[in-house]
Amino acid sequence: MLFLRSLKKAMVSILLVPLLFSLVVLSTLYLLFYPFVNLALQTASGVIAAQAPDFDPELASIFEDKNLIERNTVPLSEVDIPPIGTHYANISIKRVDLQIPLYWGDTEKILRHGAGQFIGSFLPGFQRPLLIAGHNLSVMYPLKNVEVSDEVVIKTNYGEYTYVVDEIAIKKETDPTFYDLSLREERLIMYTCYPFRILASRNYDRYIVYGHRISGPDIR
Repeated sequence: MLFLRSLKKAMVSILLVPLLFSLVVLSTLYLLFYPFVNLALQTASGVIAAQAPDFDPELASIFEDKNLIERNTVPLSEVDIPPIGTHYANISIKRVDLQIPLYWGDTEKILRHGAGQFIGSFLPGFQRPLLIAGHNLSVMYPLKNVEVSDEVVIKTNYGEYTYVVDEIAIKKETDPTFYDLSLREERLIMYTCYPFRILASRNYDRYIVYGHRISGPDIR
């Protein structure tokens, strides 16, 4: 019995010692090389995000660039609520040469093609906030040059809406004052990651452009 116990202890030692040694070596290598691997991944991600937007046939569009009749109200029956992943409007800021498609939804796939609107916010004309995101090194890069009093135009099939920029801020992504979708006013909130560069270990900040509506029909 004593021999068997000694044999078991010896086998356990033979198996555990190499395993523990391997774990120590792997942990050490991870700690040494993680910063470099993480930087490479962030750089690759930034390069991908910096590519020009393209139109994936899987993402549908209901937007039509047509002349619109100017009016103060639009019946709800004339508003097509877009399915998620649908291009339903265009955004433009003339002074900084920003012209991008706006999609309903803000998944990573959508953001590779243009700006994406959070589906918990509201379409233009509903007199409630719009929350719109985009990649900082592609479609939203011109935001860095936007100034207070610039005009942002969102054109839909049922109306053209103009917003005036009244505030620009840099906030943490966890800042509770980032946005408030319960507001009873049509507040434009456009945001992107900050800073505007590829080599950033992690973009915890958000560059936010706020505006209020000055023209466009109400949805009734």
